[in-house]
Amino acid sequence: MKKKKRYSFFIVLGIVLSALVVVVFCGYLLLDKVVVPKYFKDYGIDNMHDLVAMVKTLYNSPKEEQMIKNGYKLSDQQNAVNKLITAGVPTKYDGTIDYQAISEGLDRETLKHGDYTFSDCEIASLIDQMLESGILAQKLPNIKYLDTLKINILELIISPEVVSEEGQKVEYSKTSANVSFTFKLDTSAVRNQMAVKMDTPLFLLNMIVPKTMYITVNYKLSQNQNEKWEVVDGHLGLNGRTEKDSQILLDLLISFIFPEEDEMTIEKLTNECGRILITGLDFLGHTEIYTSDNITGVLVTY
Repeated sequence: MKKKKRYSFFIVLGIVLSALVVVVFCGYLLLDKVVVPKYFKDYGIDNMHDLVAMVKTLYNSPKEEQMIKNGYKLSDQQNAVNKLITAGVPTKYDGTIDYQAISEGLDRETLKHGDYTFSDCEIASLIDQMLESGILAQKLPNIKYLDTLKINILELIISPEVVSEEGQKVEYSKTSANVSFTFKLDTSAVRNQMAVKMDTPLFLLNMIVPKTMYITVNYKLSQNQNEKWEVVDGHLGLNGRTEKDSQILLDLLISFIFPEEDEMTIEKLTNECGRILITGLDFLGHTEIYTSDNITGVLVTY
């Protein structure tokens, strides 16, 4: 019954969007007061304003080059990998980092002890490689339905919190920072699993769900009393919009993608997305926030 209801959601959505192109004023009132509440109320959409806001969030994503201000370059990735190799982390026969071995735990005796600084761009490039390797999906089962192999990190901005400020001297926290983390999601696998789960023709989802979506999670990265990193006061936005503007669409995606037994919520999804970075930092070893005149990022100590 629920599959049929979800199937009808996309059918009616297509009809309503098509009707918007040709309606006159009376037709708009009919859609606003009758059609939309009848078919979409259970999904938090009470009127045409809510429906249009959801559609704008779904389709009106900004251009990637306009949205991303701190994207990493190939040189950032090469620098980050070279630092790990210098530190003696496991590598494969072809010289690339063996992320599976890293995820199983580093042998401290074989590492070159010292401090290694990574900019936020360099950390972003490493997290991207970890996602591609599949090791993060093993540790983050709650977001496996997003298909983490189809996620690409676009931007990571780490802004350390100010501890004290005296004249020209500013002291920054090593255990707390504000983080903005943006990644691109190829929805191909998501649409496939939605089609199976909802017993909905794939062509219908292909027409409605865009191929690419952008997810931004903003939160405070903070260490607890056990020196474990935590996501604090997180917010999740889609396609460059705020969490408030994204709420209806986020609720819809959660309803259509995640099994009911997961009891997934926006808050839980935000925490899991934030843990992508935290899990990556845990794999690297002992980490703290690092700030200098030229670098804002992470200090890794072996």
